This record gives sequence, structure tokens and C-alpha cells, in this order.
Amino acid sequence: MKSLVLLFLIYILGSVSLQAKENMLHCLAREEANFHKNGYKYRGFYFLNQEIMGNLILLKEVNFQTLTLNAVCSENEKNPSLRLLEHLMLYRENCFVISDELGVSDAALQKILIDEFLQQLPSLLHDFISHMNASTASAECLEKHIPGITKFYEQSKYIREHVEAEQIIQEDNQGIQILGGFHKIDEIVKTCQVEAERKKKSEEKKAKSKR
Repeated sequence: MKSLVLLFLIYILGSVSLQAKENMLHCLAREEANFHKNGYKYRGFYFLNQEIMGNLILLKEVNFQTLTLNAVCSENEKNPSLRLLEHLMLYRENCFVISDELGVSDAALQKILIDEFLQQLPSLLHDFISHMNASTASAECLEKHIPGITKFYEQSKYIREHVEAEQIIQEDNQGIQILGGFHKIDEIVKTCQVEAERKKKSEEKKAKSKR
């Protein structure tokens, strides 16, 4: 009887983990559907969504902790891909669950796949920022209004290997601080638009005075 109960618990726990993986993909798929429905106001968010979904599909035997799923896919979360990237940078491999049913070699392989995914986070962050820059009024907009981006760019110039890249985003939670700024992207973009218009008027005024 005890063995049957144990088998039942293993089955339930395995089902919960699998459901967490499926729910995360469904959550990101809903975000993607919203992009198609409402337009691509910020291409960076769509880019991030597609990159993360592509990587998660490759992690076939890896699931998510329920706490991560609940934090990322809450009803009030507008940008689950952004929130997931934050969690991955903050909690790293602790976001994932590797099934106890896997053999030693298979479990080791899944660990390698997780590590490889996590190693991509610095370049993913860099590319995300570049895509978001395209939605602003000036090239220096994000650097000016989101702390950490300028330092991140400067340090990224000298990266020689994945280890150094990971150290950069983990140093003083630099990656988390940068991503936090994107939760206020609407406000930042409006501010930059006002600044760009003010700068344009100032330059036009100077040009007229020289005539």
C-alpha cells in the first residue's frame, strides 16, 4: 500500500512540474498573441518573447518551479517575458526543476542545457536593449534614463568569455536594475520624446539666430 501511495505522489509531483512548464509556455504564447492583436509598440518585448520561448522549447525535460511560474504569469503582469528574464538572472538554476525520474546521465544533460541557456542571458540582455532603443526618440534615451546601461555597455566591450559576461550582470544585480527600468518604458519614452522636441526647437532657434 505504501508503495502505491509513493508512486501516486511521484506521479502527481511529476504532473505538477510538467504543468508548470506547459503553463509557462502558454503564458508566453498569450503574450505573443497580444503582440499580434494589439501591434508591436515595443519590438524589444516581442524579440525577448521569441528568444525565450525558443530556448524553453529546447529544454524538453526541464520544468519550472511553481513560485517562478506564479511570479511571472500573474494576471497583473503585462510583460511576462521581461519578468521571467529578471527571475532567471536573480535565481538562475533555482528557477528550474529537473525530474527525479531521469537517470544520472540524462539529468546531467539537462543541467548542461540549463547552464548553456543561462550563459546566453548577458547577450540576450544586450540584444533586448538594442531592440528597445529602436522605439525611442534618441540613441542615448535609454542610457540616460535607465541606470546601469552605460556601465553594462562599457564592460561588455571587454568580455572574452561567458564567465565574464555573467559576472557583469550579477555584479550588484546590475542586470536586475537595468530590467527594472523597462517596467517604466512608457514613461521613459514620453520623457525622451519631450526632450527630443525641446532639443530640436533649441537647435532651430540657434540656426535662425546665425542667419
